[in-house]
Amino acid sequence: MNQELAEICLRVRDIEATLDFYTNLFDFEVASRREFPENKFDLIYLNSPGSSVQIELTYNYDADPYNVGDGFSHLGVTVSDLEKCTKFVKLLLMKLVT
Repeated sequence: MNQELAEICLRVRDIEATLDFYTNLFDFEVASRREFPENKFDLIYLNSPGSSVQIELTYNYDADPYNVGDGFSHLGVTVSDLEKCTKFVKLLLMKLVT
């Protein structure tokens, strides 16, 4: 089965400083920005030159400061065989729970 990393999601406290860091230091480009004021969060997707992997920045309006290590949210992975992957994950989860 083939798989590919598609995105990395990070929760951030200071969205403008984070955007400045990724866009000016690493030449990432803002692919899209979606604001959800009714739910008190924004999503910003960044593209990295020469890579298909996106960084998803999640800015929660009322979040407490993050400690080192707890700002990571999730990885997004595409797979060529979803059914096979689902069976494997279910088997793995059964082993972890028993």
